[in-house]
Amino acid sequence: MIRLNAGNLWKHEFLNRVIELNRMYEDKDVQITSLYGSLHNFTASARCDSRVPSYDIDYVRDYVRKAKKNNINIRWTLNESCIGSMQDFESCVWPEYYNTIRTLWDIGIHEYTVASPLLATLLNSILPSPADRFIEISTIAEVSSVAELDRWLDLGVNGVNVSIMINRDLTTLYDIFKYSNRHNIEVTLLANEACLWKCPYRRECYNLSSHNSDIGPFRNYPFNRCNVERIVNPSEWIKARMILPQWMKRYESDIGIHNFKVTGRTSSMDIIIPILVAYMEGDYKGNLLDLWPTIAPIADTIEPKDSAFISCKALDEMYLYEHFISSGYLCASKDCEVCGYCEAVYNAASQPVKTDE
Repeated sequence: MIRLNAGNLWKHEFLNRVIELNRMYEDKDVQITSLYGSLHNFTASARCDSRVPSYDIDYVRDYVRKAKKNNINIRWTLNESCIGSMQDFESCVWPEYYNTIRTLWDIGIHEYTVASPLLATLLNSILPSPADRFIEISTIAEVSSVAELDRWLDLGVNGVNVSIMINRDLTTLYDIFKYSNRHNIEVTLLANEACLWKCPYRRECYNLSSHNSDIGPFRNYPFNRCNVERIVNPSEWIKARMILPQWMKRYESDIGIHNFKVTGRTSSMDIIIPILVAYMEGDYKGNLLDLWPTIAPIADTIEPKDSAFISCKALDEMYLYEHFISSGYLCASKDCEVCGYCEAVYNAASQPVKTDE
């Protein structure tokens, strides 16, 4: 069965829709089994406070109870890429986290996502045995090899979201899956993140957000930089390591991986629900850009999907999965200017932008 971990909007209207989708798609052998996210009045994360909601403990308790009653776990994100100075962390941050995590555990939140080895270690020191809790490595930690995962295993993790940069590296993914299978580690692929291939801003993006940097004076840095790059050079959408909904079953059959993360926890209902529907359908023919939750508002750019339409149907007809994944084609060793494949694919798959007129 395909298991989805979706961004949590923390709205009962959203939770009701997720529950409804699980009932609708039960026969398709795909379910949303967890919702990930956090609330800024409880703990920090890899999102600045202005992008994350806030609710009191009674609201969270009711929300968790309702989710668990419908076989959906709430996965709490403690995934800040930088935990600050050791002095501040030891004297201020961890004592508060300690009490918060114990409270969250008591109301039924038993799953956590971390990017810090120290947080993984500390969680293991205060939570019950591995049989009762779940701690996974965030994609932010950029685990991209068996050797890296092996180092984390000693920290007591139960799962790993591998680096999106190896989403098309079938050999490495299979090696990680085989290793994880032996050690009972759950492997998850982030399906719909459109970060630039080998993005130079990615680490700073997470660090700034982890330190609660709101939109600042540097032209909405770094979000503006990557969004402009996609708009000016739309072949970047082909280079991005997104996984089409219809590819999930192929990853399952070719590698054995059946866990996928669908990003969008800072999006609105009208953006995230159609994306979830597409992944639960497992077959999407429309605009590739519609699968990605927009950052246009925080990037201060036009909406990318208003400037480009890339047909997912055309991408399948051009055997994109076979070229990048089945064949073992590795972009890391290629010069994009010399290769030119993604540019050619974009030119062949792009269509006039569809409007409501």
